Amino acid sequence: MCSSLEQLLSTDFDCLRPIISVCINSGLKTKKLVSKTFIPAFSLCVSTGSLPGEVRRAVDAVVFSLLTLYSGDDKEVAQLIQQGLSGASNAGSVVQTIEIIFEMVTGDPKLRSKSTDYFDQLVATVPESTYRLLQVASKRNIRFVDKQLEGVVKGNLDTADWKLFAEIAQIDGDVIFGLSDEIFSKLDDKSLDCVEFCQTLVKLYSHTRDFPEFFLRWDKLLRENVIWQTPGIIEEVRNGLKSLSSDQFDKIFKTLIESINNNSENSDDEPRRKKQKVEEESVRVGLLPLITVVKCLLSGPERLLVTATYNNLETLLAFENGIKDPRLWELKYLVLSVDQTLVWRYKEQHYDQFKNLKLSKKDHPDLWFHTAQVGFRVSEVSETEDGVAVDYLKYLKKYSSSPIPDLKRISARWIVLADAKFTDDELETLCDLYLQYTDAFLQLVSQELFYDQPRIFKHMVDRLIKELEKTPDDAFTLAKAIGYFPPELFTKQMRQSEEQMVNVLCKLEIDKYEKNPSIQLTEKMLIVRTALSNLLKQPTGLSRLETKFEELEELLERRFSHYSQEMDGLSTDISESVLRYHAQHFKSGNKSSEEFIKTAVKRLLKLQQSKIISPKGDVKVMKYLWVLKLSCIVISELLDLVDFEKEGFQKSTITGTAKTLGLLSETMGSADSMEAVLLLNHVTEMAGNIQNHDLSPLFDSASTLFEKSIKGLNNERQDFGSLARQSFLLLCESAGDSEDGLFITSRFVFLSIYENAESLFKSYTHFLSKLNAEKLKKIYDAVVVECFSTTGELGFEYMETLNALFSVMGRDGSLDHEAFTKVLSLASEKCSIFGEKSLLTYLQLIKLVLREKTWLISQYGLELILSMICKINSPQGPHFSPSSDTVGEEIYVEMTLVVSSVLLFHRHRINGRHHLVMQVFKSLLRSLTNKTNLKKQDRAGWLRQNMGIACSEAYARVLSNLCEPNIQSIRERGGKNNLTSSSAQAKKELAKYVHVLLLSYCQFTLNPRFSKDVAESLRHGFYAVFDVLGPDGQRFTSSLMDPSTRDIFRSIYDDYAKNGKWREE
Repeated sequence: MCSSLEQLLSTDFDCLRPIISVCINSGLKTKKLVSKTFIPAFSLCVSTGSLPGEVRRAVDAVVFSLLTLYSGDDKEVAQLIQQGLSGASNAGSVVQTIEIIFEMVTGDPKLRSKSTDYFDQLVATVPESTYRLLQVASKRNIRFVDKQLEGVVKGNLDTADWKLFAEIAQIDGDVIFGLSDEIFSKLDDKSLDCVEFCQTLVKLYSHTRDFPEFFLRWDKLLRENVIWQTPGIIEEVRNGLKSLSSDQFDKIFKTLIESINNNSENSDDEPRRKKQKVEEESVRVGLLPLITVVKCLLSGPERLLVTATYNNLETLLAFENGIKDPRLWELKYLVLSVDQTLVWRYKEQHYDQFKNLKLSKKDHPDLWFHTAQVGFRVSEVSETEDGVAVDYLKYLKKYSSSPIPDLKRISARWIVLADAKFTDDELETLCDLYLQYTDAFLQLVSQELFYDQPRIFKHMVDRLIKELEKTPDDAFTLAKAIGYFPPELFTKQMRQSEEQMVNVLCKLEIDKYEKNPSIQLTEKMLIVRTALSNLLKQPTGLSRLETKFEELEELLERRFSHYSQEMDGLSTDISESVLRYHAQHFKSGNKSSEEFIKTAVKRLLKLQQSKIISPKGDVKVMKYLWVLKLSCIVISELLDLVDFEKEGFQKSTITGTAKTLGLLSETMGSADSMEAVLLLNHVTEMAGNIQNHDLSPLFDSASTLFEKSIKGLNNERQDFGSLARQSFLLLCESAGDSEDGLFITSRFVFLSIYENAESLFKSYTHFLSKLNAEKLKKIYDAVVVECFSTTGELGFEYMETLNALFSVMGRDGSLDHEAFTKVLSLASEKCSIFGEKSLLTYLQLIKLVLREKTWLISQYGLELILSMICKINSPQGPHFSPSSDTVGEEIYVEMTLVVSSVLLFHRHRINGRHHLVMQVFKSLLRSLTNKTNLKKQDRAGWLRQNMGIACSEAYARVLSNLCEPNIQSIRERGGKNNLTSSSAQAKKELAKYVHVLLLSYCQFTLNPRFSKDVAESLRHGFYAVFDVLGPDGQRFTSSLMDPSTRDIFRSIYDDYAKNGKWREE
């Protein structure tokens, strides 16, 4: 074996992996095996630096797999080091060689105790490997003495290896803490590794008692190196503050304040200008720690907000040194955000401070913003008006070089205040600023909070209309925002604004279109159409587009110069919204809507005749599909109110649609199929509303389209699926009484294989409801033969068809209880070949009939249903593999619903047949046990995973239905004057049998057992069984058990007595 391994090493590394895996798992660690595998592989690894990447990784995988096989001594390690260094092909191979050797040493129990000695030896040999060796040591939990790691740090101070220092900090932070002065002197703010090292260091400090001391030191470090102002480091410092006690926090707070004041007091003898500069510098460097402390209060634990903290915060609000430092005002704003009581105490003081500040256009933008924030905060809590908003908006408008950051910060925090407190003039100024800077404007309108501010929304809409009327260069960018506006915000008071906005958008599109007809404006037109579509979800009926049909027609015509599916969809939505609006108002007698509809009908009829039915010249019918779509909408909405036959509009629409569908079926490209689907949507709606009219042209066209689309599906053209579905829906709506039903039924069966049957079911049942009893019987006979004559898996599509047939049955229908009993009998015979879909559909069919078609249930049929449930839960049932974990649970829950329907609607039929009911409940209970412990002869073939708590809860519910009979489900015997209620009689009869379930539950709890959650929910369900049994029944049940089962019984009974038994107050 060893010699063959040696040969494999030089030929195929991938083949070697499974062999090594066998060796490792078998515990083969012989001297010969190691010498013949690890040593050659190691040599190969260190000498193949130039191998291709995949081969190189294969070699490395072999070596690292073999590490667990190695067991050597100091002499062999020395040989390996020498061999590795001499055989390595490059510097990278040398480092990897050393890493492999150290991995081997630290993994060998005999050599592990010498790991630190080997570390020193290997580092001395190859210093470049230090970082990799420390990673191995950290992974193996190797303990070093302090002097070792101190030596490593000192030896690398000149090169400042920050990744190395970070790794040492993770192993032993005290080493880094002890040498912090030397390390901090080498910090480089331009090095990302250095920043990450500082973050690691702060995180380590935050877990020690020395963090308060470090924080105060950090205050000084900020003056020495800007690296300590890095956001990531500040975040770690803030997290460390949250772990302090309130006393520690208060001490830090006071020390920081005193530090600033002391620096200011020490400069009293300085000249005035120099003193002011010293004071402002003192404030500037001391504010960042204070800002960090206050931010900690805003996001940290409430225990830090004690009385002493509030006193410190008030001290900060009174502070005026460095009054023109933006950070001071940022600090004041953060302090005011801690608690609004601080605002009330500060508001008078703020007025004086702001008055003395005397801001000018030359001041830093951050100073303007933070002073405004303080003013806004004061105004937000109190009624104080200090003129901050006026000055700030004036600054942004006239002097700020880039107000976008300020506007975005206003959007994020102050938009509510602006709506509540700004004057109309101030709001107009603010809106003009947003419209001037579109990035900030688009961010504002994308926020939900903006739309909760009615004043600013109205001002923004009015200013936006005026801006768009100027047709600026960024007009389309501004128009894009209208697509965000919720239409419901345009109330009656804003209808005029909405009208103006629709008009200005149409004008914008027309102007750009007419000025540049040759330029591709698709993207810009899409922006306008999106905005119009959004606005017209709630039409006003006032704009030119909504009052003049020719305007709507022009809008639909323009899209063909820049056609796309998205453009077509938006254009259709716009026209449909306008047309349906007028149709609705036409019904209520609105004269302008009546005039609009009449104009639309005349124009649509003319276009149908000239462009579709009898086109003159080479006219592309596809270009006028919108004519048919709008015609269908008009007919669908107003069929009951307008005599469309008077001018031949209805007949013309049907003829034109049939012809167009025929043309579409001839070309049948992907684009044509999408157009056909959109048209079919409207035609189907129209056909569903038309009564007493020959729809055979539509039926014939839909048949042709359906056949073409099915061919496309067979050729794996998935884009034809929607076309096939929509064609079928039109077939169902346009089919007349003369149709025998088999044609459409065959299409339903076929299409159900490709499409979700639920989406087709409603239309198919609507079609079936048109047929007489004789035709329904004919369909039933054909479907039953097709469904149950198969030897393969039972087709769910036939079950879905039977479901539709029985759902339309009435008491006077041709399908009586014998027809349904036949289905039950055949299904029982074919139980083993049910698939998951057919089984679910069959269970839903049984549930439907049990609940809604009770006259179809005979006594024999009911017994077939109960026996079928037992069979499904047995090895004689279906043997499919569920497509997902949820399918099995779905089937189980559906079975419980069937049993529940039997108990709720047919309980009177189970008297004298309780033994069958007990078998059903027992089979359902068995399916809840752990499948791995269940014997094969007891396990249902479709059970591939354990049932979850949803199934056990469903079982508990149906068990409750069994033990607590609904009074309406029981027929009274001897009238209503019985001394014993029918419910009590039912329970008394049930008590003779239900002990079987309790006995089974206790036995199954022992073997094959239930999962913990399932057992818990079942236990609560069996409280009802104890109630039915009563004391005598409980004793009888206990007497039937063996000792181990009786222990389970007692445990359940004790739980029942404590939590489930009824007690008299």
